[in-house]
Amino acid sequence: MVKKIYLHIIFLSFFLIKEAFAAESGGMPQLNPEFWVSQIFWLVLTFGIMYLVLSKLILPKISNNLESRKSQILENIEAAEKQREDSETKLKEYDQIILKSKTEANNMFNQAR
Repeated sequence: MVKKIYLHIIFLSFFLIKEAFAAESGGMPQLNPEFWVSQIFWLVLTFGIMYLVLSKLILPKISNNLESRKSQILENIEAAEKQREDSETKLKEYDQIILKSKTEANNMFNQAR
């Protein structure tokens, strides 16, 4: 029984090692050192082009967008602050007008009495 298990393990390990060498020699060029130079070339070329496209075309547009949004938000905040201040002054004027009309009404009421 134990011999049978050892034989199976030996057979499977031999089979897996044989498959690994077969993949390196013909099936998978990623594992074959003969193709590493061309793979490195295409890797550098592909990522170099991606870097140039991102750095020269896409990222400046995104940066400009963010800056314009930031300036627009700051302008909106300033406009809101100014409107708030204007509304506060209008409210104070309104309160003064109400207070003045109340005192006039009281004076008229007192004179009529």
